[in-house]
Order: sequence, then structure tokens, then C-alpha cells
Amino acid sequence: MLSCLTANDIANTVRLTRTTFAGAIVITEGGTDIRVYERFLNKPRCRFIPSNGKPNAVKATLILDGENFAGLLTIVDADFDYLESITPPSPNILFTDTHDLDTMLLGSSSLDKVLSELLSIPKAKSMPAPILTLAFQAALPVGYFRWISSPHKDNLGLKFKGIVFANFVTTPSFTTNVDDMINEVTRVTGSCSIDVTNIKAQLATLNSGSFDKWQVCSGHDLVELLYLALKIHWGNHRLLSITSDIFAAMLRMAYEYSDFKSSNLFRQILAWQTNNASFQVIQ
Repeated sequence: MLSCLTANDIANTVRLTRTTFAGAIVITEGGTDIRVYERFLNKPRCRFIPSNGKPNAVKATLILDGENFAGLLTIVDADFDYLESITPPSPNILFTDTHDLDTMLLGSSSLDKVLSELLSIPKAKSMPAPILTLAFQAALPVGYFRWISSPHKDNLGLKFKGIVFANFVTTPSFTTNVDDMINEVTRVTGSCSIDVTNIKAQLATLNSGSFDKWQVCSGHDLVELLYLALKIHWGNHRLLSITSDIFAAMLRMAYEYSDFKSSNLFRQILAWQTNNASFQVIQ
């Protein structure tokens, strides 16, 4: 099963791929990322390998670097690394411009294109602020909580996948109740022991800082909150047949080559290609 894959498994897959393919091998965190990158990279000259997460991708790359493996490019989410002043541990590892690939999509023209299909113009007149502004407002506390829980800080091992935003985000103001947020995350996590008072103090400290919201917030959280805003308040009739997964897929499909070409990630890939002249990854 994919969830059981280790870094060594990924490294072995890369080695096996090389036995029948001489082009560039691109490791990503997962299959969803591949569906975006393969549209813009030179697909005939690349093979894409999902790694089941950033740690696997990074570790597998470092293993293969130790073998002087040629033509390996790994693209992973930055997560909180920019905020922690952490640089990629290998010239063959590149970070997304912002927290993750989804935030790159939301920072492009993709969202406006999708909103043109799903936003109700009459309903939008009641919107207290631009919809992305509202999503960021609700997502920032969650992003700070993710950061506190991460190995960069307290390494709490909390689970955020599956949290129900409606359980702690008040709409249509899109404000986040911190106590309810902590309760929701602990509910999803299951058995855990955390110092709530300490967490709330850290949240307050981070919230008073001047951190880049594009680096703090998870793109998945923002996408879920945008979908919630449209579904409950400001979407048109098309929302009746659209799930949050379809909404996320629409954002990916709306992301164009011109958006990708204007990113720092694209420039980093070009630089990698220059340094690895035998491998053409840009179309």
C-alpha cells in the first residue's frame, strides 16, 4: 500500500525506472501534484514518481545523491521551511514558492477563473470582504496551530486531516474560535495529551507577528474554506453538484502555463536544467 512506502522504497523505484528510461525522473509528494506538474514539464522526457509525503521525497533524494544518481529532480511543498529559514538540503530538491502547491494555485489567476463559474453575483454583494481574504482570516489560526504542532516547534504529532471547519469557524464573518479549533483537532487526532494553555499562548504570540500568510496557511485549508463560503453563502446553483474535491480539481485545471512560468519554482527548474544539461524537463 502507498501509505506503507518508505524512502528506500522510493529510491528503489527511481533506480528501477532508470533501467528502462534515460530521461529526468521527478519525485513529487503525491499523485495530485503530478497531475499539475506533468501538464507543464516535458512529459515525454520525464517520469514522475509519487513519494507519499515530503519526508520520503527528501530522504530518497538524499540517498540517491549519495550514489551520484544523475537526472533526479524532487519538487516538494515548502510547508514552514521558509518561515524557519530552512533551505533545501540538496540542489536536486526544490520548494514551492508558497506554503504548498495549492497556495501557488490560489495566488495565480486560477481562483478568479473558478469563481467566475461558481460565485453568485447577487449573493456576493453581501460579502463582508473578498472571499480569499475571508478564507485567510479563518485559516491563519489553523496554520499557526499546524506550525506549533510541526517538528519545527513542539512536534505534537496532531492530525489535521479530516477536521470539519464548520465546527469552529463562524460564518459569514469567517472568524475562528480558538478553543473550538483545538477541540476539533484533538477530536480528529484521538488520544493525545496537550497543554492547551501553552498552545493558546503560542497562538497569540504568532498571531501578533508579521508572518507571511502565504507561507503560514495550508492550501488545503484555504480550499476547504473557500468551498465552505461558496456552498453556504455565496455560490450559485452549480455548487449543488460540486464537491470540495471537484472544486480543488477545478482550481488545478484553471492553473495555466503562463501562471507556472511566472513562478520562482519555474525559474528554479530552469536553473536545475542548466546544471543538468543532459536532462530536459521544461517543454
